[in-house]
Amino acid sequence: MLSIQSDKIRETTGRLKAAAFLNGSLIAACAGFDSPGPVSPIYIKLPECYSKHTGGTDPNKRGADTSHQTPMTVTTTGLVSLASIAAEAFNDFEEAKRQLDSAFGTPFNAAKDNLTRDVILAESEGLDLSVFSGENSRFKFPAHETNIVIRVHRKPTPHAKLEALATKVEKIENELKLAKLRLKHEAEQLIAAGKCDEVTEKIVLAFTRIK
Repeated sequence: MLSIQSDKIRETTGRLKAAAFLNGSLIAACAGFDSPGPVSPIYIKLPECYSKHTGGTDPNKRGADTSHQTPMTVTTTGLVSLASIAAEAFNDFEEAKRQLDSAFGTPFNAAKDNLTRDVILAESEGLDLSVFSGENSRFKFPAHETNIVIRVHRKPTPHAKLEALATKVEKIENELKLAKLRLKHEAEQLIAAGKCDEVTEKIVLAFTRIK
């Protein structure tokens, strides 16, 4: 059975808070203002006045925006130190998830699959599933603080009118995909030609395993 000491959990929690601080420090470093400390949520949109410009139609406005420069308070060494704490916390988190899945996830998925299989069979045989829904559902288990909800998804039988509408929808969806590709290509062309600027929209951290 899985055993995780409470002091280890508190230690990992502290490291995760440090990871949030790291994200805030990275944003501060890019924007050029003081580190804001812990940041929530992780996805943060930067104000345009702190964004870096890389092009533009006016030669006098191209390049980095120098109107809001302040002394840098975030250093590479500081970021590496915070990243090390975040990496260790991520490793602990991933290992805890692995242990949890092994101890509890595998049995749960097996039990869920068995129940799902028999519910599908019961529905196909005409068993009344209404007894497993509502206030008096027989799938409510107070002892386990769990309510199992059956969601039956139905679809209409084939019909000429529906097929015609489905064809139109597919055509419109394809046209939308092409329009988005054209928009992306046009933006890339304008930026390459120096006729349009790029600004930092957000900074996101991705934690991945080293293979």
